[in-house]
Amino acid sequence: MIETMKAKRDRRGAILVLAMILLVGVFAFVALTVDIGYMAVVKTQLQGAADAAVLGSAQKIPLGSSTVTASAQSLAASNNAAGKPVVLDSSDVELGFYDFSLKSSVVDPSSANAVRVTTRVQDQALFFAPIMGTDNFNQQATSIGMLNPRDIVFVVDLSGSMNDDTEPCWATDAVTEKHAPLG
Repeated sequence: MIETMKAKRDRRGAILVLAMILLVGVFAFVALTVDIGYMAVVKTQLQGAADAAVLGSAQKIPLGSSTVTASAQSLAASNNAAGKPVVLDSSDVELGFYDFSLKSSVVDPSSANAVRVTTRVQDQALFFAPIMGTDNFNQQATSIGMLNPRDIVFVVDLSGSMNDDTEPCWATDAVTEKHAPLG
């Protein structure tokens, strides 16, 4: 009986050592889930800012490189990533030629029909990963927008020549009689 009580006293605190070892593993998994989730959120925010900057600045391609860059910087700054406004350098906005059939882009400001914007965060702090030796991360997103003007034509057939094709019950003669003198 005395030996069992002594053995129990010798094992006191053993669970504390085991709990401390397991706690390191728990913090590693917390760091993995929280910090990688945060990195994914920042990447999504950067992609949204890049898409907004591209869509707005692609319309300004005919006005020149400086106008496109200023527009992209303004639009990107109205978006946040990692809790701060997105700041674009002028080198983050590139004018080029996008070949839609080949799905490729070449930087060429002289014959530009597209703009490529790269948004990024540098040295963004992580929450739990410093426990494992990783203090920060870098993230970037790129988007390409192409200016593809379209002509839209709206045609109204006042002559009534197409009425028989689409609606046989219309009175073609009445329409012609009313609108023919107007030209």
